[in-house]
Amino acid sequence: MGRIGGCTKRGCIGLLVLLLLVSPSVYGGWQKARAGDEEWQLEQAMVNAPHVKTYITNAARTQEQWDVMTFQATLGERELQYVGGRMLQPGEEGVAYTYMVDTSQSMKKSQMKAIKRGLRRARTELREMDRFALMEFGGEPVYRLQGSETLEQAMAAIDALDNKKLYTPLYDAIDMVINKVGGERDVEPRRKVIIVVTDGSDYDQGGVTYDEILRKIGESNIPIYGVAPRNRKRKEKLDKLGILCRESSAELRLGTDKELDELMRETVQSIVSCYVIEWRADSNNVGRTFERLQLQIGEGEVVHDLGKTLMVDKWMPDDTIPRIKDDLVEKLTEDSIGFTFNEPVLNAGDLENYIVKDQDGKTLALKDVTYEDEGQRCEILFEETVYSGDYTLEFAGVTDDTMERNKVEDASFHFEGRSPTFGKIGRAVRVYWWVVAIAALAIVMACAYFLVKKQGGIVKLDGKMSFGSNIEQKLHMMTSQTRKVKLVVTDRTGSTTETSWNVDGSIFVGRSSICNLYFDDDGLSRQHFVIEATEKGCFLSDLDTTNGTFINGVRVYKSRQLSQGDVITAGREKIVFLGIEE
Repeated sequence: MGRIGGCTKRGCIGLLVLLLLVSPSVYGGWQKARAGDEEWQLEQAMVNAPHVKTYITNAARTQEQWDVMTFQATLGERELQYVGGRMLQPGEEGVAYTYMVDTSQSMKKSQMKAIKRGLRRARTELREMDRFALMEFGGEPVYRLQGSETLEQAMAAIDALDNKKLYTPLYDAIDMVINKVGGERDVEPRRKVIIVVTDGSDYDQGGVTYDEILRKIGESNIPIYGVAPRNRKRKEKLDKLGILCRESSAELRLGTDKELDELMRETVQSIVSCYVIEWRADSNNVGRTFERLQLQIGEGEVVHDLGKTLMVDKWMPDDTIPRIKDDLVEKLTEDSIGFTFNEPVLNAGDLENYIVKDQDGKTLALKDVTYEDEGQRCEILFEETVYSGDYTLEFAGVTDDTMERNKVEDASFHFEGRSPTFGKIGRAVRVYWWVVAIAALAIVMACAYFLVKKQGGIVKLDGKMSFGSNIEQKLHMMTSQTRKVKLVVTDRTGSTTETSWNVDGSIFVGRSSICNLYFDDDGLSRQHFVIEATEKGCFLSDLDTTNGTFINGVRVYKSRQLSQGDVITAGREKIVFLGIEE
């Protein structure tokens, strides 16, 4: 049996077979799809909140198989709702391709010939909605095509490529492309991919390091596909390229020099034949930060876990006005109502954000509010019984949970309760009982006054009290001492008036003309408050009004002594107490 270089022919054949068996395992880590080990990839995701679109590659399934799968997804802390999925159809979406070609001296002529053949075919078969850009990075990285050139211009640029450059600044070139493509996120077509064709030689030349570009790829959301000739001597470099591709959710394809054009075509076919899944978030809120998108796709007992870190900073405007669901405000009790918002809202648990008015424009006093985030249910409790009538419900600071913070639309409702007539009588009795008492007392005092006056007054003579008419000698009697109260009044128009009152008892202030001091102000009750002048000073009392009386901004609930400079506020009027002159 013959020998070749000290080895039998049979031994050489056996060695060759062994190498063929071992070779796939050497490159299996870079080329799982070509070796037959399927590895699904979340190749790309686009967030335009609340919409999220994801692209799944390497999942060779029919639409019927996809239809029976289960889908779950989260974006940061938020759960996403599955909207639907479909196989991407030809001509449905465009792709912006950026081809990066290594033109350093290490590239063989046979490799460059296959690469040019692949580029020409890719440009010729380019769809109308696609874009074709070309960079060479043998030496300083340079864009040869931007994507807007004609077919003739593109072919000329491809033919001009040569392998005479001195070094391979791959990481600098990837950094430049990511910066450019990343700045065109909103330019159509929005789906962007990078295809790197290189031989795996001298990657570390240039200013950008491997770790820096690896980190940048992880944040870019741009898949980087690799095509390279198989070469065991450059395994370490190709391993690094494979890691970069997988970190970007893409893959590296390896083959012989003559297969490079076919590998480029297979890469494009993988890109355009992916499965698209669409999701929806609960609102268009974005944090303008990096967030983790995590998918779980159930296929029988197998769960495919896919994830990607994204910059979430795009959203769709939401001008939909939130409102009460079905415009329904329900009566719960004689002093409470309930309703449900048609979407999640903010600030619904703050009592000051609600205003309820009756048909006369009077504001009802509110006591409490409860709001449940789950179900968006709200209940309002009033201070007093609500009577039959039509009411309006206004929302001062309740908004939806969107980037626009749209205010909830005001609502009108009818409340079926007790008759308002009984309510007015009861309210009048509660509010004006003191008027009846004062009127009765005034009548008694008036009668007594006229009686005493008619009888010549009351005098004391020799230690005895008697009417003046019974005394022949009339005495000069001293009247009771009056007090002069000084006030500065500022009405709702801003007009200021300083006034003095000779008070022998009380000053009534309100809306009615029977008051000593009255204003045309709907915010005042007919008799709103009273100032009583005594030997100990002046005291103010609120007359159980709905809108209240305030001294220096503090509501008065019981009689309070006035001090010089105190500011009294009632309705839209302001009165400054200047003191008493004896």
